[in-house]
Amino acid sequence: MYDSTLRAHLDELHPAYRAVHTIADPTLRTEAAKIIDFALTQHLPVPAIDQASEANGCWRAAIQTAHPDRKCVSYILTNFSAWWKRIEPPARPAFLEGFPHLAPAVHDLSNAGMGHVIQAVNRDPRLLPVIYSYAMTTGEAIRAVARLATSCDVAQLQKLVDVFPAQRMEASKDAERFLPALGAVPDALPLALVLTEHNVSSAYAVCRALKNLDRPPTYVDDFRLLVECIGISVSGVCLHELPRWHKQHGAEATHRFVQAAAECGRTYGVHAGQQFLERRTQAARQLLP
Repeated sequence: MYDSTLRAHLDELHPAYRAVHTIADPTLRTEAAKIIDFALTQHLPVPAIDQASEANGCWRAAIQTAHPDRKCVSYILTNFSAWWKRIEPPARPAFLEGFPHLAPAVHDLSNAGMGHVIQAVNRDPRLLPVIYSYAMTTGEAIRAVARLATSCDVAQLQKLVDVFPAQRMEASKDAERFLPALGAVPDALPLALVLTEHNVSSAYAVCRALKNLDRPPTYVDDFRLLVECIGISVSGVCLHELPRWHKQHGAEATHRFVQAAAECGRTYGVHAGQQFLERRTQAARQLLP
C-alpha cells in the first residue's frame, strides 16, 4: 500500500533509484539498491544502474571488500559496469566469483591493468585466481602479474603462485622486486620458476639482467635446462657466456653443448657439470671451441 509513496520518496532522494524500480526480480532489485545506498551513505559517486544484472551482487561485494579505501571504492563504483560488459559469457561465472577478491587492488591496476585482467580472464578464467592471489601486494607487482596473465602459460602461472606466494614478498627487498622484474620479461617465466625454487634473489637478478640482454629465442630454454640439472651456480656463465656462444657458434651447436653439460650435471653431479659448462677440460672444449 505504500508503493507509490516510497517510489516518490526515492525519486526525490536520487535519480539512480529510478532504474531500481524497473527491476522485477526482488533479489536483483535489493542488490542494486544496496549499491546506491552504500554510495550515498559514504558520500561517493552514485553509479548508473541501467539493468537487472546478475553482476550486481558481485559489484556490491567488491565495494565492501575494497572499503575503507575510498579511492578504490569510488573507482569500482564508477567503472564496474563498463568492465562487466567486456567480460565474455564463458568467463562471467569466474569473474563473478573472483572479482571481489581482486577488488582491493583495482585502483593500483588502473585502466591499463584492468584491461589486462579482462583480457586474461576472457583468455582463460583460471587466470583470475592467479592475479588476485597478489591483490594485497604492491601496485607494481599486481600490474606485472596481470600483464603476464595476458600471454604466459596458464599452468606455469599457477605454479608461480605455488612457488612464490604473496607472503614471500615480505622476505626481502629482492623478493619485493621480483614480480615487477619478471613482468618485463614474460618469456623468462619458465626459467624464473626454476630459479625461484632455488633462490628468489637469483631469480630477481637474472630477470633484471635479461631485460637489457640481446638474446636469441632458444636462450631461455638453454638457461633453464642448465639450472635444472646443475643449479644456480650456472647463472654467471649463462648471463655472460651463453649469449656469446649463441652468436659465435649458432643455436644448434650451442644447444648440443648445453645438453651435454646438463647431462653431465644430472648424471655425475654439480661439480662435473659446472666444470664441463666452463670448458675446463679438452673434451668439453672440443664440443664447443
